Amino acid sequence: MNRAKLFYLFFYGGQAALVPFLTLYYQSLGLGGAAIGLLAGLVPLASMVSGSLWNGAADATRRYRAVLLLAVAGAWLGALLVSRAGGLAALLPTVLLMAIFSAPIAPLVDSSVVALLGERRADYGRVRLWGSVGWMLTALAAGPLLERYGLNWMFVLHLGLMAVVFVVAARLPLAQSVAVPGVSFGTRLGVLLRQRAYLGLLAVALVFGMALSIILSYLFLHLSGLGAGETVMSLTLSIATASEIPFLFLSGWFLRRLGVRGVIVLALLFMAVRVFGYAWLPTAGWAVAVSVLHGPAYALLWSAGVAESYRLAPAGLGATAQGAFTTAMFGLGSAIGSFAGGVVYQRAGAPFLFEATGWLVLATLAGYLVLERRAA
Repeated sequence: MNRAKLFYLFFYGGQAALVPFLTLYYQSLGLGGAAIGLLAGLVPLASMVSGSLWNGAADATRRYRAVLLLAVAGAWLGALLVSRAGGLAALLPTVLLMAIFSAPIAPLVDSSVVALLGERRADYGRVRLWGSVGWMLTALAAGPLLERYGLNWMFVLHLGLMAVVFVVAARLPLAQSVAVPGVSFGTRLGVLLRQRAYLGLLAVALVFGMALSIILSYLFLHLSGLGAGETVMSLTLSIATASEIPFLFLSGWFLRRLGVRGVIVLALLFMAVRVFGYAWLPTAGWAVAVSVLHGPAYALLWSAGVAESYRLAPAGLGATAQGAFTTAMFGLGSAIGSFAGGVVYQRAGAPFLFEATGWLVLATLAGYLVLERRAA
């Protein structure tokens, strides 16, 4: 598993060098809010479509390494072209290219790691936590670097780390369950999509992704309205990322003690408390404490979802199941959260937006429990 840990370390480190700073880069090119919103919204939409297609193609052809290396190389090229683009017309196709190729990378490796772990798949979090370490370390280093040398250096750092990812991916052990001979891909896909437990998992991932997107997109605006400066904002981001690590490490223990359903319920409760906390902040400084709840919410939900996607997937469909779970959270969920959150924020303000999100998460929790009881 050491190579998988290295993959997560450098891949998520590469994302941390680029993703949080892209909107600042677009702004530095003179783009207005509408253009920036368009570019930001296209990424999850493109990922939603391409991720499912890429992972489905990988399962159908069983060319997992070829698909992974092509995706890493394409994402690298897309980021390079984004760095050379000078306006909206040039950015649109290059941002789409980067999103299309980036989408399948993490799901392919996630499903493979779970397959390699076998009966120990509950310990997936102990491997995945190296991604959080990579994100946190790179984010801490990127800030001073970009402040001193300029935003263009985010591409230098990202491209360098993604080049290392390609080298690691070339020798990364990849394993998937083997399909039953004579059973077509379409038949197996139909079996997956008829499982009530899997559809419930996708619904949870969708709403959870909406909540994450709303936090990412509108928390800093909320804190700015409360008088917070960049120091408080960066602290909330750093604390949130750091809080993932212990819960990813302990996720296997939680899954063995509480089961998948218990862990998902716990994660949704933590998320509800988190967004209600943002809605009811007495002062901006309290956001740092509330952000600690990101770790148990995200780490537990993600670990449970990855393990459950693999368990429920018909043989030979692990990458497809994982890709759909990822797409529900970071594709469609993220897109809906960004767009719908913007409408609510503009009309009713940030406190109402976060409070409404909290009630949505609780309603999803109630629906999930009803669905699980009927499925039992």
